Amino acid sequence: MTKELLEQADSLIEEIKDIERRLKNIEKKEKTILGDFVTGSEHEYPYIKRNFRINGVSNKIFSSKTKRQYKKMLKSKKYRYEKMVKQIEYELNYINNSEIRRIIRFRYYDNLSWIQIQIKMQYNSENTARMKLERFFEKN
Repeated sequence: MTKELLEQADSLIEEIKDIERRLKNIEKKEKTILGDFVTGSEHEYPYIKRNFRINGVSNKIFSSKTKRQYKKMLKSKKYRYEKMVKQIEYELNYINNSEIRRIIRFRYYDNLSWIQIQIKMQYNSENTARMKLERFFEKN
C-alpha cells in the first residue's frame, strides 16, 4: 500500500458517486418534456386571435450509439475506481495494528484533519497520529 494511493481514496469514492449521478442524468435528459405557448388565429372568419399550448419532447443530447458508448465508458471508469477502492480496503485488512487502520481511515477515507483525528482517537497531541502514520510508512 502506498501513501499516494491512500491519498486518492477519498477522491475515488467521490468520483464514483459523480459517475453514478452522470449515469442517472443520461436517462433523465431523454425524458424531458417541454411546453410553450404560441399565438395564432382561427382558420375561418372571424379570425380571432388565440394562444395555443404546444408540448413536445426535447431533442436527445446523445444519439443512441453515442449514449451507449458514453455509458460504457462511464461504467468502465466506475468499475476501475471501485476496484482501486477495494484494493485499498483489502490491503488495510492486512495491517495488524488496529490503531493504524483507524488513523488511515480517518485521514484518507473521511478526510479529517490531524486535530480532528486527535479528538477522535483521544490523543494528547495532534502530532501523535501523524507521527505514528509516518513511522508505519517508513517501516513498510
